[in-house]
Amino acid sequence: MNWKKMMLMMLTLVLCSGAFSLVSAHEGHMAAPHEPDKDTTCAYCMMKVYLKEEEMGKFTAQMLTADGKTLFFDDAGCMLNYKRTLAAEPQMMWVRDYNTLAWVEYGKANVVSANIKTPMQYGFAYFQTAADADTFVKNNNKLEAMKTDWTFVDKVAQKRSEMKMGGNMNHGQMNHGAAAAHGITVMINGQKQSFQQAPMNMHGKVTVSAKELVQKLGATANWNAKGDSVTVKLGSKSATLSLEQHGQIGLRALCEAVGAHVTWDGKTKTIHISSK
Repeated sequence: MNWKKMMLMMLTLVLCSGAFSLVSAHEGHMAAPHEPDKDTTCAYCMMKVYLKEEEMGKFTAQMLTADGKTLFFDDAGCMLNYKRTLAAEPQMMWVRDYNTLAWVEYGKANVVSANIKTPMQYGFAYFQTAADADTFVKNNNKLEAMKTDWTFVDKVAQKRSEMKMGGNMNHGQMNHGAAAAHGITVMINGQKQSFQQAPMNMHGKVTVSAKELVQKLGATANWNAKGDSVTVKLGSKSATLSLEQHGQIGLRALCEAVGAHVTWDGKTKTIHISSK
């Protein structure tokens, strides 16, 4: 064989090998989705994030931020609202396939709107293939299932966020009698408390984020798989209570159920809680 041809073949092999190595290295560093653990909470609303094997786990979403942090969300709407707060675009976002529970890249998932229960009552299901989405729509007329897109999901999420910021969070439906409890101070064992989710006046009673109140009381909680109730334990006392809209819970109801004492100072609009 001509030595020039041999050298050319060797050079070609070297270049191909190098290119393959670069591709392999790139693929090896591609972002991959992870799984939440039992204590994971939504990065946006602080509610429980459901595991793959739980009934509501099919609606869990996750994000890889620009700086490499993995964040989980109980519903994709929460993920889109959180994305709106970021200065830099996330590296990746995923939702679960409604049928297989496999992670699907956010932009590649096929969206269906239906009258189905989801953790935050957004009512969207996601499918890896258009055929699966079409089949779901065809088989679920009673659920008023229809195909839609991420633009619509984002608009719904944004409207929900704006309503919440305006003190009129509706948890997916028209809010009857719920408004921000402006000017109310919450004290626990003499310490002033702040809540990421503002206390609400729900039909004449003050409600707060169940997740935050449980933590501030130093209690433990087991969340119902359907996301509509929680069992709280503080010391020797425990109680199961229903959750209100957006994971809120009656402040007095929870505190008194686990043995804490609650008083109201009307002059200063202060709720005093003693758990000792």
